[in-house]
Amino acid sequence: MKTLISGPMRPRTGDLLLARVDRLGYQTRLELTSGRKASLHPGDEIILAYGDRYATDQFEAEVPPDLGPTNLVATGGVASRMLSRLKGMRAATGITPLGLIGDAQGAPLNLSQFAFLPQIPPPCGRASSSCSAPR
Repeated sequence: MKTLISGPMRPRTGDLLLARVDRLGYQTRLELTSGRKASLHPGDEIILAYGDRYATDQFEAEVPPDLGPTNLVATGGVASRMLSRLKGMRAATGITPLGLIGDAQGAPLNLSQFAFLPQIPPPCGRASSSCSAPR
């Protein structure tokens, strides 16, 4: 995390962003990496990840086409544009992206860069020299 990238661009699912809380809606807290939930207040600056969401008991939302005002649609830290919500539910919390979080080269950081992908050996019979399957 070395820079903040702003301007006209289309965010991608998993891109990290710094955003300002504009108005509280359904989400009044944000879950921290420790599992504890921290209260949100207008003016707070928070780090989130863009992502689509389809929760029939809450919101349907998609990654917006630009870095304009959008919503916090999950307390786990998902930023997305709310398309619809369950009848009677308060609107999602309103946020304004301040920019994408970038690396030292000015490229956006994306959650996919930090995924834990264990090395899984190929199944027997698929060019695996370490397979000792019975004949």
